[in-house]
Formats: sequence, C-alpha cells, structure tokens
Amino acid sequence: MTRPKGILNYSSQLESTQRLCYARHRAQAKHRGEPYTLTFEDFKAIWGEQFEQRGKAVEALCMSRRDKALGWTPTNTIIVTRQQHLSKAVELMKKPRKGVDEWEIPDEIKHRL
Repeated sequence: MTRPKGILNYSSQLESTQRLCYARHRAQAKHRGEPYTLTFEDFKAIWGEQFEQRGKAVEALCMSRRDKALGWTPTNTIIVTRQQHLSKAVELMKKPRKGVDEWEIPDEIKHRL
C-alpha cells in the first residue's frame, strides 16, 4: 500500500503536515547557514492554533526571527503576517552594508546601490 506524497504515518493529518513543515523549515535554515535549535515541540508551541493560517498570501502568517543576526531559537522566533515579514526584509536591504566604504565601490556599480 502506498501513501500519498507528503503524508506520513502519524496520529493525525495535522501532525503529519506539521512535521513535514518543520522538516522543511529546518532544512531551509540549514541550507542558508542559519543556526537552528528549534525542536518539533518548540515549532508546534510557537505556531499554536495559528498553524492553519500560514501560507503565501500577503495576509497569511509566517515564522520569522526577531533578530536576523541570531539563529532560530524559541525566544528569537515570532509569528507575523507575510506583509510584516517582507516589509522588514525590504527595510533591512535599504540599510547600508557594514564593512563597505564609499571609496571601495567601483563607479560602474555605485549607481545600483
């Protein structure tokens, strides 16, 4: 007997979905080189009853870090709307990059910054 793609043998469909999302989230953080210390229980507790409201729409919820310099820990993780998350990302991109002096930037790319 084969199981549908993405469905694991857990106590409920919700738990299967949560475990799959947790595994993907942890793998993506590892791929980006971000420290990740959340356990599955931490992941479930942070999402709480809001888990079903996650998604890709602007008003949907996503998990984000309070401080991007720190890793994924229970105290540094927060649930926000995707709009809040994306506006914060744009705000961070507009800040000057540390360690880059004005004279180090070649003129041909200075106009792009």
